[in-house]
Amino acid sequence: MQIRFTIYAIGIFLSFYNLSAQGELCNTSEKPVDEPAITLQQLSDLITTPDFYNSNHRYIDDLGYRGGRYSAGFIDTWLGETQIMFPYNGVPITVNLTNTTIAANSTNALYWMTLAMGQEYMNADMQWMMGVGAKETFSGTPLAGPPFNTNAEGAYGPFEVELFTGVDRAISYPTFYPEYQTLLENAQDIATSGITPLDFMNDYIGLDPVDPVTLDKATVVNGYIMSVGNFFNVYNWFSYAKDLCWHKVIDNPADRYYTLAAMTVTYNLGVFSADPIAETMNKDNYEATHTNPTARDLLPQGNSFYRKHITEVIESIVARSQEAMTNTSIPLWDHQIDWNTIERFFMGEGGTVTIQGKGGLFKHFHTNNTTRKQEIMTTLEDAFDILKGKAPSSSSTTISYRYDWLALLRTVKQHFSNEPIFVKPNAGDGSLRINAYSMVGGCCVETPEIIIDQACLDETTGFGLSLSVDTVAWEILDTNSSILFSSTDIFGNYDFTMAGNYTIQATITQTNPDTKEMITSVLTETIIFDQDPDSFDDRAAFQGNDIVVTPADTEGNIEYALDDIDGVYQNSTRFGNVTPETHTIFIKRNGCISSIEVSPDKEDDPNNPNNPNTPNDQLIIPEYFTPNGDGFHDTWHITDTTNTLLTVESRLYIFDRYGKLLTQLIPNQSGWDGFYSGKQMPSSEYWFTLEYLDNNNPKRIVGHFSLIR
Repeated sequence: MQIRFTIYAIGIFLSFYNLSAQGELCNTSEKPVDEPAITLQQLSDLITTPDFYNSNHRYIDDLGYRGGRYSAGFIDTWLGETQIMFPYNGVPITVNLTNTTIAANSTNALYWMTLAMGQEYMNADMQWMMGVGAKETFSGTPLAGPPFNTNAEGAYGPFEVELFTGVDRAISYPTFYPEYQTLLENAQDIATSGITPLDFMNDYIGLDPVDPVTLDKATVVNGYIMSVGNFFNVYNWFSYAKDLCWHKVIDNPADRYYTLAAMTVTYNLGVFSADPIAETMNKDNYEATHTNPTARDLLPQGNSFYRKHITEVIESIVARSQEAMTNTSIPLWDHQIDWNTIERFFMGEGGTVTIQGKGGLFKHFHTNNTTRKQEIMTTLEDAFDILKGKAPSSSSTTISYRYDWLALLRTVKQHFSNEPIFVKPNAGDGSLRINAYSMVGGCCVETPEIIIDQACLDETTGFGLSLSVDTVAWEILDTNSSILFSSTDIFGNYDFTMAGNYTIQATITQTNPDTKEMITSVLTETIIFDQDPDSFDDRAAFQGNDIVVTPADTEGNIEYALDDIDGVYQNSTRFGNVTPETHTIFIKRNGCISSIEVSPDKEDDPNNPNNPNTPNDQLIIPEYFTPNGDGFHDTWHITDTTNTLLTVESRLYIFDRYGKLLTQLIPNQSGWDGFYSGKQMPSSEYWFTLEYLDNNNPKRIVGHFSLIR
């Protein structure tokens, strides 16, 4: 039995820029990760990859699964995917005690195209918007005044809002409404806007009592954008209000549906009825909310059991997605899209590049820029010609919704910016609520904590504060209270060389936002260093279907994780019912993590070339990269020398040394440029996980590389 021992030093190179940013999460919004635009040449290359038109390809489109912190269960993107996965089996969804069926047919093509566009261009979760649409469409909202409350079967519901709500939310995002942009930018509220709400709503939605917006009309695009703008307005007032700990609550909450519930109830009741919701995320309550697995039940139901019904709809959709991963008899929804439908989608009913039709995406983008619209339509037509007839479900004059629509959208994605949606509202109801909930100070001015990035002995340990302060003075003391280190820098670094207990002390000053007085506080943290973990003779072995770890010592806090350095650590030394293959056991002792590789027999030895987890010689995995803009080694990527192993289905995940996911890539693409959320990552060691198929056998490679600046 082969045992390999490796040390992972938890070192200084954690980006304290990010730690500092976490202290501001109460009053800032974050843009989620986007899938980039592609060129026509990239499209041509993409469709030749083996899995692009693979009818057996399936993945879970789970609620908020790929959206990152901003998503918190309500923003999602398909990151790296090109197929749209919506399992549709015709089983009715129960809404408000009535059996209803989400209509999936070519008659409603524009509705489904809009849902995918919203997820791709606006980062709005498709499953979430389906849930809201199902509730509104089939149940209706009695509070919406005519002509917007049609309650008509097939009338898309999220924009069936009261007149004033539509104008007020538009004030927050005026660039999405070009014909009214100047008035909206100069308005503080509806009264000062000079806009008649009924005219505004009819102009963008085109709704009237006789002709409601239905799922087969281009105005469904405009209703969707107005609806999603409403949700973003709600999200951003939670996000920027300083007295609310929104981001702290939604960072990996115990109840994934809490965020969705808070958003939908506020959408339903209005931001000025959201005090009970805000109470669940204030300074006193946010921690209990964050750890509550049924936190959604802390919130009001809304009108007509709004929260309960929408949650039920989305849970059923997510459950069906999960079931479809293994039950391939559940079909995936698809339909053919012809060129005329794409023209209607962008230019509206009866529209051209020079004449705006009724509805359509150009109603919100490039309204007066005929040249740009022509450029977009030309690119789309060229992309359509590349794609038509290629998918199993398409013809010589059509493309496929499932296989082609996302890829076609990405060829012009750069022309449809969603940046304004992630900006703090400066007027309207959202702005008023932000101001009203920023008076006390809340979680963003609380006393910070010392954050320690502990390394092993003889390596650099870093430390900083969880919140920004006016000044800080650091000291490191040994057990005799002797000062080993002092600094007034925002962040500190120190190399500990001897085992023992140490105290890190920070004397800080903060300005009280109300009284403007200067407050001085002294913070302390104890840090413990054991002997060099390389000297511990830890062992692990299979016992039947279990792996049992025998640590060299049992003193102190020792924890163990299986196969994931950032996984769930446990105090038990036994891992039960483990698959009979090579595994890595990570052992955490006071900041240092060591690892043991354990195999059930010689055949699974990592040095055996028949081992399924041994790196393939066809793959070139660089040990470092230098993103300094000189044209050499500016990105880090894995090269498949034969172009047969890495496909669009392969996945490459890059983490920092503490297991935080920085990016997810399709391995054969351009690679990682060393940035995370628009910011340079520091020189350090980074980890990767590569997942791919080799002769239909799943393989997973884990390793690390250096970023050198």
